[in-house]
Amino acid sequence: MQNIYEDDALVGRITTQLVESGSKVFQIFQHGTEQEHASYMLELMRPYQNANILDVGCGVGEVARLMQIERPDLNFTLLNPSQAQLDMCPPHFRKVKGKAESIPFPDNEFDVVMACYSLGHTELDESLPELRRVLRNGGLLFVMDMAGGAMADLSYMAHDWKGAYILADLQLAPSFLAIVPDFRERYPSIFPILFREIKCPKC
Repeated sequence: MQNIYEDDALVGRITTQLVESGSKVFQIFQHGTEQEHASYMLELMRPYQNANILDVGCGVGEVARLMQIERPDLNFTLLNPSQAQLDMCPPHFRKVKGKAESIPFPDNEFDVVMACYSLGHTELDESLPELRRVLRNGGLLFVMDMAGGAMADLSYMAHDWKGAYILADLQLAPSFLAIVPDFRERYPSIFPILFREIKCPKC
């Protein structure tokens, strides 16, 4: 399966279309408006005060921007393999081009590492150890994603997550339904999940 992020020009075109249509949070399952969804994610995440957060696969940085409106103490670094998407991110954030499989930061660099609907574009056996590597001991790994099957025609692989739980109060985002109105018929086994893990000192 070809990863869509191997073609940055294509990513740029698709992203521009989504942004111009009014969507900046690229998550298939959401809770209310994009601002309400960011608030919901903050409640689930419970980040530390003044936390340094790495947003892996940050899209156009809208989740980080909305979270920072509510929690100005949070410091975000945005990581994305797409330069086109990084160029659309808010200018005040630290932005780094890179892949989740080889994160260009030293060990124990961040208080929180979050990956929201991005790890399905990665090799999970390589990306998850990297997320844990750059997280400090006692730090928080926060993943919102999907489980239950594959969506190869959308260049996305939903995973069989161990230790995750289903987010039953999320609905398909209206912006996504406008693109794939028959999502439930095509992918009846896919559902949203949350994976939240504290890195132990011996890890």
